[in-house]
Amino acid sequence: MRLVLTPERVVAAETRRTLTALALQGVRVDGVVVNRLVPDVGDETGTAADWLRRRRAEQEAVLTEVRESTDVPVRVVPHVADEPVGLPRLGELALALYGADDPLAGAPPTRLISVWREDDEGDYLLRLAVPLAAEAALDLARVGDELVVTVDGRRRLVDLPSVLRRCQVVSASAGPGGLTVRFRPDPRLWMR
Repeated sequence: MRLVLTPERVVAAETRRTLTALALQGVRVDGVVVNRLVPDVGDETGTAADWLRRRRAEQEAVLTEVRESTDVPVRVVPHVADEPVGLPRLGELALALYGADDPLAGAPPTRLISVWREDDEGDYLLRLAVPLAAEAALDLARVGDELVVTVDGRRRLVDLPSVLRRCQVVSASAGPGGLTVRFRPDPRLWMR
């Protein structure tokens, strides 16, 4: 899936929430398109140029936030006077947006869930590749053989691999790569 947004703070915040919700559901977003970036007026003077310069600065700040909040490619479409209707105009838009790149080519899908052992004697780590905004409300709960992950009111049940079913949740941390949950073998359930 590819998301399209306009460079406005409220829209960007909703896009961050959407990226998280889609990742929780296992939907891979392969890119973000920022539409309607007003033109750079350079050194032009006048009231209209001043307004465009201020608007462009606001949009650039939002664009920076969007780029910092995701690891998927972010492409920009300039604001144009008329809509790109018809195949020739859409072809021009595609060329401006992707150039010689193939818009369907991309990195292989990221695994939503990965598990590894920190060292021979250490804890197990479970990583959920879910983008989390700094303001995201995150909650974790262990229910039987599942980990319940809730982000901003959206919930995902993660069926734990057998090795983690015999472990206790010790801690969790969120970062740019997603959510990492630390598990420690439960001595009552762990075979010696």
